[in-house]
Amino acid sequence: MNSRKDAVQRFFRSHLKIIAGLIIAALIASLATGAVLFYRYRKGPDYAFKNLRAALIGDDKAKLATMMDFHSLSEDLVRAVVTVYPQAAANEMQKAEMRDEAQRLALKALTTVKGAKPETILPRKLFDPVPVVPEDVVAQFVAGMKLEKTSDEVRIWSKFTHNGLQMDFPLSLLMERRRDNWLVTRLLNAQELAVLYKGAMDAILAEDEAKLAEKNEKIMARIRAHFDSPQCVAVANLMGSKREVMLVVKVTANNRDTTTLHNVNLLCVVHAGNGTPVHSRQLSVVQRVYGGGVFSNTWTVVLDADSEEAVRLLQAGPLSCSVEPKVMSVGAGEILYPRKD
Repeated sequence: MNSRKDAVQRFFRSHLKIIAGLIIAALIASLATGAVLFYRYRKGPDYAFKNLRAALIGDDKAKLATMMDFHSLSEDLVRAVVTVYPQAAANEMQKAEMRDEAQRLALKALTTVKGAKPETILPRKLFDPVPVVPEDVVAQFVAGMKLEKTSDEVRIWSKFTHNGLQMDFPLSLLMERRRDNWLVTRLLNAQELAVLYKGAMDAILAEDEAKLAEKNEKIMARIRAHFDSPQCVAVANLMGSKREVMLVVKVTANNRDTTTLHNVNLLCVVHAGNGTPVHSRQLSVVQRVYGGGVFSNTWTVVLDADSEEAVRLLQAGPLSCSVEPKVMSVGAGEILYPRKD
C-alpha cells in the first residue's frame, strides 16, 4: 500500500513542472476567454442597453446624446404625424419646426424622469387640449424596457400609458451599431403611434361635441320657451324722396318661461314671394317681458334706394320673414346663447 502511494508521489514530483505548466496554461486560456467574452459584452447590444437604461434613470443628457439620434427619431415621428394630420405641416419649414418641437419635448421629458408622478385624470372643460405625452413618460419607458435581438436587427420595446387619452401607446425602437458605439436610430412604429393618437383624440372630440350638442339643445329649449311661436311681418316701401327705402319688421312671441326676458338679439331673414332670401339683419331690443307675457316690437330699417338690397326688396313682391333668437338676457343677469366650445 505504501509502495503504491510512494509511486504516485514520485510521479507527481517528477512531472511537477509539466502539471504546473498545464494548470497555468489552463488559467491563461480561461482568463483570455473571459477577457474576450467581456470585451464582446462591452461592445454588444446588452451592455449598450444597460447603459441606455442607466442614462435615462440618471438623467444623463450628455450620455443620451451619444446613444440616441434625436434628430432621426423626431424625423420618423414628424413624417408619421404629417400623414394623419396633413394640414399640420404644409411645407418643409413647418416640418422643420415640428422636428425642433419634437426634440424640445423629448429633452423636456428627460428632465422629469426623476420623481415624475403618473398623470392623473382631471376634470376638464370641453375641447381642452390634451398634452402630447404625460410627464412621467420616460419613467414609464424605463420601467417597461425590453431588448429583442434577432439575426437581422436589435430592437428596444416599451410602452407608456396616457391617462388623458385613456390609452396605452407601444414603443418600438431600432438600435444599430455605429463604429464603436450603439445608437438608437429609428422609431419603428411611429405611424402606429400617430394613428393611435389621432384615434384617441377623435374619440375625445366626438364625445365633447356630443356633450356640447346636448348642452346647446337644453339652452335652445330655454330660449324657445322665452320666445315661443314667434311671428314676423315685413313690409318695404319707397319713401317720398325716392332716395331711400324703408323696411319695417314686426315680431311678436310668447314668453312661456317662468323667468323674465330682459333683452333679445334676433337674426331676421326677409324672403321674397317665392321664398328666396332677399335680406338678413341682426335685430336687438331691450324689452322686459315677464313670465307668461307677450313680446312685441317693431324695427325700422332705412336703406339707400340704389343699394342692391333695397332693389331686391322692392322687386321681391309680397314679403315674409322669419326670426331666430341668438342671444337673450333673462332672469338675474343670465345670458343664454348656443355655445361653440
